[in-house]
Amino acid sequence: MKTAVKLDHRNTQIVLDAAVRTQGQVVLESAAWGNITVNGFLISADDKALLMEVTGKPALKVNSLVGVKCGGQIYCDQRYLFNTSITAAPEWGKTRCLALARPDEISVLDRRRFARANLAPSSQVRLEWTRDGLARRYTAPLLNISPDGLSCRLDGAVAESIEIGDIVLTRFHLPGQEREFRLEVKILNITRAAEGRSIVGVQFSASQRYFETLSLLRRVLGGRNTQPAELETIS
Repeated sequence: MKTAVKLDHRNTQIVLDAAVRTQGQVVLESAAWGNITVNGFLISADDKALLMEVTGKPALKVNSLVGVKCGGQIYCDQRYLFNTSITAAPEWGKTRCLALARPDEISVLDRRRFARANLAPSSQVRLEWTRDGLARRYTAPLLNISPDGLSCRLDGAVAESIEIGDIVLTRFHLPGQEREFRLEVKILNITRAAEGRSIVGVQFSASQRYFETLSLLRRVLGGRNTQPAELETIS
């Protein structure tokens, strides 16, 4: 299952900066090009543009692409989608590059191996993490859960103290279960919703330390009704 989740401006810029540092791969597509793609990797960026070095032997002349609006995909820790326009096509010797207008927002392709079970409105998850040397705790509504991860709703001010990639400890109960589930998670996406709130998606740690707890969680969820994964929204 694949769901494109839009990131807000702040997290978009965090992802783009990380993609430049790791020289993330880029694939550009445009309806005007048919099935042709332009491939490369990010080499630098500033506040206005991303610079990608073109690789391979593109079927199109690179300097003819200036001014074209196109869609792109960035492969970094995950797969990200964005829209941009090509603003320049600099060359240095045999190195061919494209300057892309830096997008204000991108989307992460959230690939879920399992359907997620929606829970009762009273379900909650307790988050514990450290920011700037201070221990933080917050109890949030638990929206849905799968053997891979869960999503919860945070107030805007709380979400500002968590970033994509952070490691957080979660504690929660499932209906009909007396045992508390205690699992370490990684923040995968933070999506701003209505009224200053944010929807946060996390992935459970697969380390040996949590093997027994994850095995139990899979057995419990295997007996629950699930539905196809969808974008979580808040009314």
